[in-house]
Amino acid sequence: MLVVYFIFYIYNVLFIQKTLQVSQTYSVILGSIFIVIGSIILFIELLNSDEILRINKLLLFWISIGVLLFYSGILPIYVMANFLNYRGLFDYILLPLNIIMYGCFITGFIVSKKEYNL
Repeated sequence: MLVVYFIFYIYNVLFIQKTLQVSQTYSVILGSIFIVIGSIILFIELLNSDEILRINKLLLFWISIGVLLFYSGILPIYVMANFLNYRGLFDYILLPLNIIMYGCFITGFIVSKKEYNL
């Protein structure tokens, strides 16, 4: 996924959005999709392993939950950005999503046990 993203980013800068001064929305959308897919793959692997019994003590679980919730909420905003004046809407949605994501990170650091996160 990293190689595909890098190739798409270079193509986007050179041919589609043509400059680095403009927000690279297509690259952000593709990167967000890859992050959501990676998080889902991690959860599928956790469900198929014995670590499911102590999932709430895994720091990686809490970080993945936070990132998945954040990018699942922000991805529709980036997709609809061309159709909406999303500046005000973006500000009102970004704050709660950041609170949720960093709340999951903090919970993970508090709840996780060192012996399960080797």
